Amino acid sequence: MLIRIGVWMWMAGVVLATTTAQDEVTAPSYGRDIAPILAHRCFVCHGPDASTRKSRLRLDTSKGATEKRGRRPAVIVPGDPQASVMWQRITTDDLEDRMPPADKGHEAIPPEEVALIQAWIKAGAAYETHWSWQPLSPPEVPAVNDASRAEVDIDRFVVARLEERGLAPASQADPTARLRRVHHDLTGLPPSPQVVRAFLADPSEDVWEAQVDQLLADPGFGETWARHWLDLMRYAQTHGHEFDYPIDEAWKYRDWVIGAINANMPWDQFVREQIAGDTNRQQRVPDIPGLAPPAVATGWWWLSQGTHAPVDVRMDELDRIDNQIDVFSRTFLGTTMACARCHDHKFDAISQNDYYAMVGVIRSSRRCYAYLDPDGRIDERVAALQQAKSRISSHITGVQDGVQDSAPAPHRASTDASIVWEFGEDPDALIGWLTSGWSFEDALQPPGSVVMTDGLSASRLHVGQLHSGAMATGLHGTARSPSFTIDAPYVYVRARGTHSSIRLYVDQYWLNDRNPLLFESMIHPVEDAGTWKVFAVDVSRYQGSGAYIELIDDGNGFLAVDWIVHGDAMAGDVIGEVAVVHDVVELDPSLLSPLATITTDIPIPARALAMVEGTPADSKVLDRGNPATPLDAANRSLVMAFPSTPHENHITKSPDLFGSGRSGLADRVLDPANPLTARVAVNRVWHHLMGRGLSTTTDDFGGMGQSPSHSDLLDHLAVRFQQDWDLKALIKRIVMSRTYSMASTPITPDMMKIDPDARLLSRALVRRMSAERLRDAMLVVSGSLDREVGGPSVPVRLRESMQGRGRPETSGPIDGDNRRSIYQEVRRNFLDPFMTAFDMPVPSSTVGRRTVSNVPEQGLILLNDSMVTEFAARFGASARTAVEEGASREDAIGNMIVAAYARLPRADEVELLASLSDETPESWTDIAHALLVSAEFRYLN
Repeated sequence: MLIRIGVWMWMAGVVLATTTAQDEVTAPSYGRDIAPILAHRCFVCHGPDASTRKSRLRLDTSKGATEKRGRRPAVIVPGDPQASVMWQRITTDDLEDRMPPADKGHEAIPPEEVALIQAWIKAGAAYETHWSWQPLSPPEVPAVNDASRAEVDIDRFVVARLEERGLAPASQADPTARLRRVHHDLTGLPPSPQVVRAFLADPSEDVWEAQVDQLLADPGFGETWARHWLDLMRYAQTHGHEFDYPIDEAWKYRDWVIGAINANMPWDQFVREQIAGDTNRQQRVPDIPGLAPPAVATGWWWLSQGTHAPVDVRMDELDRIDNQIDVFSRTFLGTTMACARCHDHKFDAISQNDYYAMVGVIRSSRRCYAYLDPDGRIDERVAALQQAKSRISSHITGVQDGVQDSAPAPHRASTDASIVWEFGEDPDALIGWLTSGWSFEDALQPPGSVVMTDGLSASRLHVGQLHSGAMATGLHGTARSPSFTIDAPYVYVRARGTHSSIRLYVDQYWLNDRNPLLFESMIHPVEDAGTWKVFAVDVSRYQGSGAYIELIDDGNGFLAVDWIVHGDAMAGDVIGEVAVVHDVVELDPSLLSPLATITTDIPIPARALAMVEGTPADSKVLDRGNPATPLDAANRSLVMAFPSTPHENHITKSPDLFGSGRSGLADRVLDPANPLTARVAVNRVWHHLMGRGLSTTTDDFGGMGQSPSHSDLLDHLAVRFQQDWDLKALIKRIVMSRTYSMASTPITPDMMKIDPDARLLSRALVRRMSAERLRDAMLVVSGSLDREVGGPSVPVRLRESMQGRGRPETSGPIDGDNRRSIYQEVRRNFLDPFMTAFDMPVPSSTVGRRTVSNVPEQGLILLNDSMVTEFAARFGASARTAVEEGASREDAIGNMIVAAYARLPRADEVELLASLSDETPESWTDIAHALLVSAEFRYLN
């Protein structure tokens, strides 16, 4: 008993010490302090997932923790830790009785966490909503004792917290350190020597603000902040796996992000277009000239890794969707939703049903290459063609009979077919079909229709058909069938045409266009306009899978289809070839002349990877994630984890399940009642500007995440951001604060004792530059940087060690064509060694906070990489040229220091470097190389 009392007294002392050291000087909060502890230590066995819950004990709800369970006492007695079984079990010395159980290999809960639990129970064990799910409301801006240190609201929140702890913020950083910091943070590039000297001459706040405005307007701003976003979207230009097949046009999504950020697209529109930019209901407000259509913004959904020829295609689809859900939920909501694929989430209120509701949304969408008409010229030609065709139809002077094309109706030989589309017989045959591009508009042509495929003559159809060339052969487009379940061994398509193809997708698998292994009959080129042919697709090995058919007209031709059957094997007379001869329509030649002019001047559309609407359908919950064991269907919806009571599952159906449901999904993500979107975005901005987010777990605001160091400041910024969704205004508010401009040097010993890791924001963090900033800075100081914005990526530079299947035939240039790092190709199996050495993330899923390592490999690659030595040679050559043109050696070296470090040189370092120069090119290269590999060059102070 005396031992137990001693333990309690010791714990009370720990409680006092721990509470004093907490970021928020308040009593322990469940959402902020206790939930993360329980999530780490207890929720696997006593949390939201009923399938693994032990002893019917649930610690994530007040009811589960404080009510008796039959004859068993309540685990928590609010206000009385000693009477609480939980307290007894986590503090006992009996290893057989201790929780978490020692015999399962779990360590005891650390004393400081035990102390927090004790203080929380003693205070009443109140369960409130998790901090990130609490509604956004503007917190009161605190008063401060020293107003000179806190002229704006951001500073008042920071200084008030410091004053509570007896601290003062660090002094302002040196002007050149501030200037270098803001240039790198906003544009990813160092300031020029001219800018440095001008700012030193007048470092006033007005000049500082003018600098900030100029940087926000610089094209480099979009390039730098787009790179942050691409980390979240696991941007890459190949699929990885064994052959590293390319993702065509992936760079267009990158350019869309750069353009949207540079144009300061409202953040809600930025989010909406990426979730559902392809839907007709999404309109860009305001319009941004020169920016690609919103459909391009959806390309990120498909930037995942891809497996060629999967044996289990349904599992392959589920793995891909799992990655899409993970990227979506962590990027936009800071929520680890993918954890609920096989069971209810262990730590957050997300059920397996919620997960498969999202699966239904994605399965109701499709991958495609959208057709782009950025200057509107194709739409103009289509309008002119429609007018010309209308005039021609009213001036038909006669018809010369031809031979009627015909074939047995498909149902005569396939009466048990599960699906039959007969375009010539059924006026409703296109219900559920979806088209993109222009060639399949008004494509359903009944018998007797007049078509003008070549722009020079017209003919009348005897057989009704789906015809992509009814208006002109120069138009591009696709038509996609409704989804259907494969329940018969064959799919037959009777078609004719040129420069077109028929493709059948099984479980939305697409890499068979790179490697047809296991999917060898899914794609059929169509290259005979004069003969009806039946194309057979053997789907016998994919029974039970989902499928749809895509009809593709690649321009300069057409595709005509009159029936499609899914059923058993057909008789030979049904699948035989049939010659086509149409009736020739006699026309006044003066009518055809303008038509021919229009059809020969149709531009070829650009293409971009996109997500488009598919057949709306809910997905079934899969027992343990196994596609072979489906359970009940989950209605397409989005779980929104901001319940009125903590940790109760709230499945909130999207208000409008238009089509796939992605439009409604975007509405829910951007709903003013959803606090996550703004909090997550603001926290990431703070992270990129300050080196660490207010919550350090930028991609996880759930139970396993880190509560914010300054929750009121986070909400203050999030509320303001949600009002205007103005990214540049948010960034400017932060960089104009004294908090952003603080020095990194502590001003008193107490600062290091009370705030050793600067979580209280008593000083700035010293930050190592990212791989991209380091390389781009070398480009700048060597005088090499090409500031061209956008365009296809520069091929990756291959080293001898970079071997394997999928290796490009040719290597990119050493200097990357002098383009910024964001324009260098990202190949999953051939990542640039320099970039990976400096922690550019492997593009597999969302990375909102990069690893920052300090390893010998970095020093070695700076010393030996041919790219670095090339930039050093250019940097040194420019200084040597200055000397040859009359500058002194000391002035040339001083200018090199200003260029590299964005500060004035010291006399001793100029003298030292000058002593190393013997005027040879090699010595100047060595000086330049020494500057580029130095710690001062790669760190921001």
